[in-house]
Amino acid sequence: MESVIAAGQQRASILDGYHEHLHRRWNEGIRNATQLTREIAQLGYPGTEQQVQRYLRRFRVPGTSEVEIPPPRPPAVRDITRWIMSHPDNLDTDSVNHLRQVHQLSKDLRVVTQHVKDFAVMLTQLQGRRLNDWIIAAERVHSALWPASLGTCDVIRTPFITA
Repeated sequence: MESVIAAGQQRASILDGYHEHLHRRWNEGIRNATQLTREIAQLGYPGTEQQVQRYLRRFRVPGTSEVEIPPPRPPAVRDITRWIMSHPDNLDTDSVNHLRQVHQLSKDLRVVTQHVKDFAVMLTQLQGRRLNDWIIAAERVHSALWPASLGTCDVIRTPFITA
């Protein structure tokens, strides 16, 4: 699976979401932390100038005139989980678009999302008779996506009694 989720992701920073702007403006020759703080504050940055100064220090290396513009940070695992576990009507437009992008990048997450939807339908429409089939399908997907070498998930294998 392509890396949709950043493994070993750096700790979240108040400057997340503003790095691209800071890098681009640095490359355009704007090196004043006060000015850059004002600019990103207009974009919604809630932090202080000191935080921006600390971030910019890494660029103040002799002989360095341009810095690489970072790629967008992949979504956090908790965000993807929230998007998958939420009813689609309860997601804002950005979340729907992010989930759509994740699904385009990962067939595995599309499959997991479908299993979550199937379970939600089963619960909300009181279709308990489908539970055994759902468990069998979930075990099949689990074994296909996560080889035994990665550990197992103990799923109840005995049939449920359904009315």
